[in-house]
Parts: sequence; C-alpha cells; structure tokens
Amino acid sequence: MTIRDVAEASGFSKTTTAYILNDAPNLRVTEKTRLRVLEVARRLGYRRNALAAALSSGRINTFGVFLPDKMASSSGSRMYLFHKDMLTAVVGAASRAGVRIMPMLVDSDQKVSQQEITDQRIEGVLVTYSASDETAVVLRESGLPCVYLSSGPEPYVIQADNFGGICSAVDHLVSLGHRRIVHFANEGGSSANQQRIAGFCEAMRRHGVGEPMVVISKAAVNSMLQLPVAQRPTAFTTYSDQWGVHVIDIARENGLRVPEDISVVGFDDGPLSVMARPQLTTVHNPLDAIADAGLTLLLSLCDKATDPVVPSPLPTHLVLRNSTAPPLVAHCPVL
Repeated sequence: MTIRDVAEASGFSKTTTAYILNDAPNLRVTEKTRLRVLEVARRLGYRRNALAAALSSGRINTFGVFLPDKMASSSGSRMYLFHKDMLTAVVGAASRAGVRIMPMLVDSDQKVSQQEITDQRIEGVLVTYSASDETAVVLRESGLPCVYLSSGPEPYVIQADNFGGICSAVDHLVSLGHRRIVHFANEGGSSANQQRIAGFCEAMRRHGVGEPMVVISKAAVNSMLQLPVAQRPTAFTTYSDQWGVHVIDIARENGLRVPEDISVVGFDDGPLSVMARPQLTTVHNPLDAIADAGLTLLLSLCDKATDPVVPSPLPTHLVLRNSTAPPLVAHCPVL
C-alpha cells in the first residue's frame, strides 16, 4: 500500500496526501481534508515509512517498549520468556510498520518517574507487562500515547481472548473424560489472569463437573498431587506455558507421569511449550497479532485520530501436543 493508493482512494493529490500522511510542518489543508485522508489510509491499511516520514516532518517515529527489568537477569531468564516472546513480536510489528522501537527495562515493583519517560526521545509507549497503578498514572500524566499489550487498564489495551482460550482447554479435558480439573493461576491481579480464571470457572460450571478449584502457588499444586489417587486432580489448566512446566516438574518430583497420571494444558504456545517434555498442549496466544494491533492503535493515537479503534479480544486456539490424555479412570468422581 503506497501514498499513491491512498491519494487515488481519497480523491486528493499525491502531494497533499503525502504532506498529511507524513505530518509535514506548516501543513495548509483543512481539518476535514486531513481527517478524510487519515481515515482512508487506516481503512486501506497504509503504514507510513518511518525514515521517509522523519526526513520530511522532523518527527522521531521511535516508540518505547516497557519491559520488566528482571527479564534481563539470569534468574529471570526462564520466568520472563513470555516478555521476550512479546518483544520479538513487537520488533516484527515495528519492522512491518517501518518504525523504530526503544526497549526500556522498568522495575515492575516500583513506579517509573515521569522524568525517565520524558528524557527519552519517544513518541509513545507500548507496555508489555502489568504495570503498577502508580506507573499507569505517570504514563497518563506524561501526555505520551500509551497502549498496553496482553494485559492492562482500559481503554487502550490489546488482548487475546483469555476467557475463551481457557474455556477451550477445559472443553478438551472434559472431552477426554477428566472431571477433577484444577486451574493453576498467577497470584497477580492482571486482567489476563482474571479473565483466564473467569473462563475456567465458567467452563467448569457449564460442564457441571464440580465446584471450580483455583490454586496460585507451586506449594498448593504439590499438596494436591500428594492426595490419595481417588481425590487427586487428574488434570490442570494453567496461567501460562511456564506454569504448565511447573506442574510437569512437580508431578515428576512426586513420581507421577504426564500425561498418563496427570494431564496439563498451558497457555501461550511459546517456544517453551515445544521444549517441554512432554511437549505441552497449550492455548495459542496470538502475540504477533497483538503486537501489530497495538502498534496500529499507538500510531493512530499519535496521529490524534478522533475515534481510535480498539479491536475486540483476538482469537485463540488450542494446540494439541503430548501432555494430555484420558484419565486412567475415565469417569472419576468430582472433588
């Protein structure tokens, strides 16, 4: 999609269209014309070339990407695989959109200062983790456009269908014959975590297989796997692939086999799900689509669009691998 295509579709000259799309200084067109061109460009999926735009307008076309600082440490290398996968997705989205990104490691336990934000030469921010309420306030007060990826406060948050994704995991396990199913959640209050818990509870009630049970610690998982076989869960859905691997590890420590004794479903479909042994059945989290939609929304906010479009939760789907199987006793009594 080129400037010429936008010009032809909008009915304005290529020169006028280029000036508007590149946000040229001292632009002398009516607001109606400017909005018409931007509307057509968005409808056609036009993405400006950042380098060309920077040369013509003097704009920076660089966007900050907030990442938790612990992901850079060796101790956090496994825990923060999701954020590394998200950064990879954002890098790809930026390349496709022709803009630049600046990764910014932020202490997720403390609020970022407004000075830290304004000192950077950036036009907007993508946040890839559940920032503290204080940081969200600072971002809002900075005046920079901000979009949250995967989890965050509304209205500008791009998310997967977390609710439906976990529902599909429960549906799969119930279809295999499982009745004693537990959800291993994150202990945080992120919107993604809460939506996955809600989806699990709704699916369990819909299937009528007992009161939903949710745990938030590895110690609780360990305790449940040490119950007598007639009381022990036969399957777990989990907050993430990482949490799924935790269940596999804990099961192994208790002399249990996956999937023969315990079935496990993760969430994300990242590289860890394939590296796990056995490979993890998981819910695909569309990180590339989230990054593309997030950057598109951020660009529209930077363009001061009058009605920026926040897409509905993006579709997920179940990826079947080797960590789920029918329970040894097909129709166990519920917990």
